[in-house]
Amino acid sequence: MKTIFDIGMHRGDDAGFYLAKGFKVISVEAFPKYIEGARQKFADEITSGQLILVQKAVTNVETDTITFYEDTQKDDGHTLRDDLFAPDAIGDARRYTPLTVATTTLNMLFDQYGVPYYLKCDIEGADEQVLDQLIQDARRPEFVSFEVQSVNVIRKMKLSGYKSFQLVNQYLNPTLFMPDPPLEGKFVAAQFNGHMSGFFGRELPSSKWMDADSVERLFEAWVAVTHFDASFATPGWSDCHASMLSLTELRAI
Repeated sequence: MKTIFDIGMHRGDDAGFYLAKGFKVISVEAFPKYIEGARQKFADEITSGQLILVQKAVTNVETDTITFYEDTQKDDGHTLRDDLFAPDAIGDARRYTPLTVATTTLNMLFDQYGVPYYLKCDIEGADEQVLDQLIQDARRPEFVSFEVQSVNVIRKMKLSGYKSFQLVNQYLNPTLFMPDPPLEGKFVAAQFNGHMSGFFGRELPSSKWMDADSVERLFEAWVAVTHFDASFATPGWSDCHASMLSLTELRAI
């Protein structure tokens, strides 16, 4: 059974999808209420060992605990970002409630659970901390995806040694249909919502894989159009997927 790391589990929608497709899932989540919900929702999968919950924040800091901020207005806005409280910060810091949570690192997760087939990371602005560790670690998942809030995320994925890339506008995920027969695990008639990462690995469109320079230009063009006229540009937010496989191998799928 192949393993998926779900870093930033949120309410468990992605985890449920991966489990239904037959993967073993290591879900890492710092927010206590989401862990409590997952324990009830996935009690059978936890008992069988198909799902392991890790109630910790992934950081690149060697410490036992860290301050984590609950967003009281947006249920997917909980974050490690302490810059929200700087004197010149944009936004209302009063909406955040600080919590003390346990920590782990990517290296420790690899040591304890092995290197996953696919690693999905969406941790609200702290994704680059995970990538910084991946750059330093010789171990590589075959596929990864990270939320892209700046071009630095793509550049760090390239520095990690990944060969092929695909940018996905997450806003469009609800319009997609699962391939049948499946190309990853079991067929699941999933309908993606705005909190799910969507297709991964070999089920991403084979024609849309590109090299690092091309995906960087695509992201910068999308950002430029959005800044020029947000009402014209397609709304959404981006994930970047990357693979250790070559473009030739992926486009042949």
